[in-house]
Amino acid sequence: MSRVEITGQFNVNNAICSSRQPIVIERNPSSISTTGISNWNQFCDSVNEALGPLTKSKSCVRFGSLFMHACLVLVVGANFVDWPSNWRKHLRGNTFTFIVPMIVITNTYILFYYLSKGTLLLIMKKVKEVCSQYSASGVTYTLKSERWGRSQKKYYVEV
Repeated sequence: MSRVEITGQFNVNNAICSSRQPIVIERNPSSISTTGISNWNQFCDSVNEALGPLTKSKSCVRFGSLFMHACLVLVVGANFVDWPSNWRKHLRGNTFTFIVPMIVITNTYILFYYLSKGTLLLIMKKVKEVCSQYSASGVTYTLKSERWGRSQKKYYVEV
């Protein structure tokens, strides 16, 4: 059994740091010789087709994460620019301009997080189906995962 990487994956917990590289299976892995595998190119094409929507999801989540961080900085900055001269006003209840935007920002970020995590799981289920579909003639493709960060998985294909 040899490991073939799925490159360009991103950590949903830290999407702002993800690269712009598309999520694809490694076509020429160093761990195995693909010349003896008759349906290797068709398998790679099918896996890349299944992974296509995940690349779009990655860019959307990356933009959403960047937008949420920018909004957070703006809201906090706008509320504390005049803090030294007007600190009693802030302590007495100027919560609408701080608490409400923070709730909206947090809920939007949570929505982005769970939508991207759900998309990741659905697409990896499709990749698993592609692996079982192409497993034949002495070649077995298995989608496997390993722990990546606190609660994230990194996927690869075992051939």
